[in-house]
Amino acid sequence: MELKAVVMYKGEPAHYSITSEKRGIFNARLLKYEGKNAKTPPESILIVRGIRHWTGSYNEPHVIEELGRAIEERNRTGDPAS
Repeated sequence: MELKAVVMYKGEPAHYSITSEKRGIFNARLLKYEGKNAKTPPESILIVRGIRHWTGSYNEPHVIEELGRAIEERNRTGDPAS
């Protein structure tokens, strides 16, 4: 599985490509950041599906949750563009 997702990072769009590593474990790789901030989002984020929520290797829960929601939407619809 591979999908593309756009999440907001410090108010600016960050484009990620998400791939499945193992069941419930995903890797999100930064493709492009449209922000003008000096601090860019992480190049790679490991995302893990927990029982009730998503966790990850990055300490910004809203980014992890947005990436997790993109994965869930893809799983629900099967749409590769979601």
